[in-house]
Amino acid sequence: MPKNYLCDARALTKFCTDIFAGFGFGRADAEAIANQLVIADMRGMASHGVVRTDMYLTHARKGAIDPAAVPEIVRETPVTAVIDGHKAAGAVVSELAVKLAREKAEASGIAVVVARNSNHHGTCGYWGTKIAQDDMLAFVTSNTPPFLAAPVSKGPVIGNNPISVVVPANGRDMCLDISNGVMAFGKIHEYRRLNKPFPANAWLDREGNPTVDPFANEFLEFISLPVGMHKGFGLAVMAEAVTSMLSGGEVAAEIAPPGADLEENNPTCHCFVAIKLAGFLEPAAYRAKVDRFIDYLHEAAVQKEGDYVYYPGEIENIAYEQSLKQGVPLPENIKELLCKKAEEAGLSIPEGVFGKALDV
Repeated sequence: MPKNYLCDARALTKFCTDIFAGFGFGRADAEAIANQLVIADMRGMASHGVVRTDMYLTHARKGAIDPAAVPEIVRETPVTAVIDGHKAAGAVVSELAVKLAREKAEASGIAVVVARNSNHHGTCGYWGTKIAQDDMLAFVTSNTPPFLAAPVSKGPVIGNNPISVVVPANGRDMCLDISNGVMAFGKIHEYRRLNKPFPANAWLDREGNPTVDPFANEFLEFISLPVGMHKGFGLAVMAEAVTSMLSGGEVAAEIAPPGADLEENNPTCHCFVAIKLAGFLEPAAYRAKVDRFIDYLHEAAVQKEGDYVYYPGEIENIAYEQSLKQGVPLPENIKELLCKKAEEAGLSIPEGVFGKALDV
């Protein structure tokens, strides 16, 4: 019977950091990558968690990620910056972008930082939360390889280009973190692992026909339908405008799909916006207003007994708190993947890193 392991967050983060360092990433860069992966698992977003370790290391092996790359600020004003990632891991590029965005917004009230020649950087909400903390509003978006169909197309036209908006409250935050496909592309991993069908009207197969079979074709051949059709497609197009186009990076079909067998980069682009609350009102007053608004949402009448109106990000916040108390849930096959990568890196498996095992 398959098992889930409840891992201590710190131990799991250190183990993943050791793995990335064992494959040639600098210690700080390895930790940046590991942090965003583990926190995705803690927030219940397993499709963007440590399951991505193999993908990142494959990209590094093929040359799409350069473990030694140092991102560079190539254009800058007091309120803007353009970063060239030089094929660094997306988390490494995004750490610099978040730092710049907060520093510039602290000094000038607002900041917009864009990056090109980056790579997959995990969930946009992770970076938005790092920007917002308790005194800023954050907007983060990224482009992706073109996996998203237009409402009437048979093939992919643009990336599902995720968008996140984060606002702070007291002891929590509201975090909208969505891709513009009906489902995030990484969810395919999860549906395959669970061997369950996709929801209807979410995916097309390689021929452009609707499918609910997660094994209908190769992973990279699936085509996502846009959420809300023209609405999701329009949001994805505008996200492209403020990421790849604004940064001078590669646009849509110019980006190779992740995992492609090539030596060139998968040149992902990102946009980070930070807005200082103190330019409008005291941060504490703003957080109090958000708290009252959250209470209002929670008190909304519901259609069925037992239903509940969650604020954006609340389900993920609950999962995060549970992970802190009970451990980070990790499926047995992902545990085996990490152990295999540790072995390849010449590492021993730390005792107790995977914690208690539970039957699924």
